Amino acid sequence: MAQFAPQETNGDTPTKGRKSKKGKKSQNLHSEINLSKYLFDTYNNTEDHITRCAISYLLKTSCKINDKQGKPEKFGQRRRKLEIQIQRLTEKLAARIPKGRDLTDTQ
Repeated sequence: MAQFAPQETNGDTPTKGRKSKKGKKSQNLHSEINLSKYLFDTYNNTEDHITRCAISYLLKTSCKINDKQGKPEKFGQRRRKLEIQIQRLTEKLAARIPKGRDLTDTQ
C-alpha cells in the first residue's frame, strides 16, 4: 500500500501566486483510483481468505486504517442482535409457506 500512497514533496521548489486546489484534488482522486484498481485486481487474483478480508476492509473504509481497537463486548452484542434478526426472518419466511389441504385424507 505504501507504493501507491501519494508521495509528499519537500518545500524545495518555491511557488508563486495562488495554489490550485483542483490539481491536488485530481491528483488525490487519480491515486485513489489507481489504488482501488490495484486492490480489486489483487482481490480477484488471491485465494487466501485473510488477504481477501483485509482488502475488502480497506476498500470499505476508503483505504484508511483505524488505530483504535474494537471492543469485543460490542462485537458480541452486534453478533447476537444479527442472530436474533436472522432467526426472526427465518421464522417469518417459514410461516409464509402455504399450507394446502390434505386431499388424500392421510392425516
